[in-house]
Amino acid sequence: MLPVGLNWHVLLPRRHPDIASRQSGRIDASGGGEDRIDWLLWRGYQVHIKLKGSDRAYHLAQSVEVWRSDPAHSNRQVGLVGQPYPYVRPTVQIAARYPRSKGGYAYHVIVSSLAPEQVMALSGGPPEAAWEAEPLILAYANVYDDRGGPIEHSFGEDGQGLSAGKRHRRVFVAQEMRMLLTSLAHNTLVWSRTWLSAGCPDLAALGILRLVRDVLGMPGQVMFDHHGRPNQIVFNRLDPMADQVAAGFRPLLAPLGMVVTLADL
Repeated sequence: MLPVGLNWHVLLPRRHPDIASRQSGRIDASGGGEDRIDWLLWRGYQVHIKLKGSDRAYHLAQSVEVWRSDPAHSNRQVGLVGQPYPYVRPTVQIAARYPRSKGGYAYHVIVSSLAPEQVMALSGGPPEAAWEAEPLILAYANVYDDRGGPIEHSFGEDGQGLSAGKRHRRVFVAQEMRMLLTSLAHNTLVWSRTWLSAGCPDLAALGILRLVRDVLGMPGQVMFDHHGRPNQIVFNRLDPMADQVAAGFRPLLAPLGMVVTLADL
C-alpha cells in the first residue's frame, strides 16, 4: 500500500494516452519527500514530481550552471540540476526559480524518471528536440505544468460552478448521494465541453463555472414541429457569447435534424 499521507494520483497525459497506460505518478510538493519518491521508483513507477521542501530545492538549485528563461512564464527561469539527489533509480532534476518581490528567488525542483523522448512527446515537441538542452529542460518543466488537471483544481471548479461546497447533508447516505450526483454533473459538463469545442474550439478553454453560467445558462427557445419533436434552438443574439455557443451546438445537433439560429429575445 502507499505510504501514509501520500498525495497521489495517476498522471494522464493529454497528448499521448499510450504513455498514460504505464504505471506513472504525479505528486504535489506536500507528498514529494525523498522516501516517498524512492517508494514509487523502487516499485517500478514512473514519476514526475515536485520535490518537497524549499531548503532542499535551494541547495539543489545551486548546482545549476545555466538558467534559461521560460517563454511560457515570463517570471520563471529553469535549469538542469548538476548535482542531483541520488534516488534508487536515475532521475532528471530540473530547478525553477522565481524572483521575490523583496529580492532574491524562490526555488522548486521537479524530479522525473521519464526519458527525454517521453517528455518531449508529452510536451508536443518534435522528437529530435529530445537531445537539445534548452527545449528538453523547458519540456520537463512544462509537462509538470500540464499535468492532466490537478484534482484540487477540479474540486475548486466544482465548488464554484456546481456550488458543491454549499450543499450540506448530515446523513452519510445523503452525503454519498450528493457526491455521486456532483461527480456525474462534473463529468457530463467536461464531456459537453469536449463535444461543443468540436464546433467552436474557444469553448475548450472554459472552466466549469463559465460553462454553466455563460454557455448552458444562455437564454434561448426550443421550437417543435407538428409532431411535437424539437427541430430548432434559438439563442439570444444579444448575448456576448451567442455566436460561439451557436457554433458549438450546430455540428452537435445537425445529425438530429435540429437547426441552431440566433434572434433577439
